[in-house]
Amino acid sequence: PEYSKEKVDRFGEELDRAVELEERKPQRERVGERHKQLMEEAREAVLAERAKVKTQVKAEPGDQDAWKLQAVTRWGPQVENANPPSWQRFVESRRSKPPPLSPLGLMQEQYAHDPWKLLIACTLMSRVSSAEVKFRCIQGFFNNFPTPSAVMEHCTPEVALPIIDSLGLFDTRYRSIMDISSRFLVQDEFSCSRQGEDKIYGIGDFGVSSYEIWCLGEGKDLHPNDRNLAAFCNWLRAHAKAVGKNIEEEQGRDQKEKSPVSPAVPKPKAGKAGRKSPTNKRRQGEGKLNLEVRVKKEQE
Repeated sequence: PEYSKEKVDRFGEELDRAVELEERKPQRERVGERHKQLMEEAREAVLAERAKVKTQVKAEPGDQDAWKLQAVTRWGPQVENANPPSWQRFVESRRSKPPPLSPLGLMQEQYAHDPWKLLIACTLMSRVSSAEVKFRCIQGFFNNFPTPSAVMEHCTPEVALPIIDSLGLFDTRYRSIMDISSRFLVQDEFSCSRQGEDKIYGIGDFGVSSYEIWCLGEGKDLHPNDRNLAAFCNWLRAHAKAVGKNIEEEQGRDQKEKSPVSPAVPKPKAGKAGRKSPTNKRRQGEGKLNLEVRVKKEQE
């Protein structure tokens, strides 16, 4: 066959690409294993954090000082700058209703226990393809700024830049971080929406949907546009259905075990068609004899 210069060059380029892909394969596998390890570690941290939140001292309804103390304990001293009409509503509007952990390993699951952290994570992970870069930068951010108060006190552009610069779009992300944190600290009742006065800078449909799924507990009723969020909501519906089915089966077994067992009543044996049982014959004979005796007495 004839090989033109173009064919030879194209064949060489394809061969180079094949060799390059083969060389990258072990590297991709190492990155995948490392990411899997990081996600497992994060999963353990999530379970520990959720357990920690559950064990926090609960304030009694109407005890405003106790609710305020809970807010300061969770989100830092800058909370005291707020002046809500009800500290109870202030705290409860910032509480999360996280769904169960899924096998999908989405990053939002790690921060579902804290709406502030979840929204910060969303603004940092948006438009970033590398899972390892996202994980490293987000973890680095929360290691330096664990609360919204820490952000307002110490998160200057100069301090934040080396921590999250790898994500790109620094100016947009930084402005979003500050808007999320300031609103979280001062709003009487925290809310996050796609438009209106509760629209947070840098938090679009992806961030609001994540907030609705992992903080408001509305995932079973949502059908988000984002592919990963949609997959999680589908899993959540299937999980709820499976759990409901298991509960029904357990209730059925419990009911069956508690129900009294009626003793079996033996059924009488039916005689053959056209034949009378010996017992019936004997009864009929006794009846006939009694009738004859009665008639004889009447004649006498």
